Amino acid sequence: MKNLKINKKIISDRGKLIELYSERLKEMKKLPKGRFALPDNFAVGAYNLRCALEATFDICAHILSRIPGAQVAEYKQMAIEMGRQKIVPMEFAEKNLYKMAGYRNRLTHFY
Repeated sequence: MKNLKINKKIISDRGKLIELYSERLKEMKKLPKGRFALPDNFAVGAYNLRCALEATFDICAHILSRIPGAQVAEYKQMAIEMGRQKIVPMEFAEKNLYKMAGYRNRLTHFY
């Protein structure tokens, strides 16, 4: 297998998207609960969260694709592999990234 380098532009671009969607979510956090619960506002919040999670796992997939034998097919596996490869602390991978992957799946597939 050819040794592929991490594309810093991909990481940077996805990081900027995470910042953008996170800022939008912070603004939505200021809404009163009743207003946030309106269907359109709730949908916008869910969309921003899903996009931030997608960008997060795009970064994970890109990094893991550069490591021989580290490619995985599922988002939850990706979270654990990030810890196994010591890209993030294993505790963070298991307690946070894994849950983020599950929530991303829930938002995307309507579990």
